[in-house]
Amino acid sequence: MMDKLELAWDTYEFYTAEIVKCETIHTNTLKTLKRFVNENPNPKRYQRKRVKDKAQESCSKLNLLYNKQVESLNDLIEIYNTRVDIPPEREVDIEYLITLKNVTVTLMHQMNHYKEQIEDLLNP
Repeated sequence: MMDKLELAWDTYEFYTAEIVKCETIHTNTLKTLKRFVNENPNPKRYQRKRVKDKAQESCSKLNLLYNKQVESLNDLIEIYNTRVDIPPEREVDIEYLITLKNVTVTLMHQMNHYKEQIEDLLNP
């Protein structure tokens, strides 16, 4: 059976890979949003709604993945705080994990702010 530490690391790495994919899609979505705003001075209501929904969906997906990554970091932090039998190849300074968690939480807050800005920008 898989060790709890290895499972926690696999979970963290899975969500990190998913975030990288989602961030790439999100960047392209924001480029589309910017182009739409710049090229459409008076867009129709349904056009604004379509672009707004797509951009906000992208923000929500990314935020969900950030949340999952924070949960996986919490699991790792708990393991590193309680286990004494960490193999040398898996030793990590717990402060690194805490900092990474804090950065991810900051990204979540920024993503919520972006969603509000998108709402304001494209509010019909």
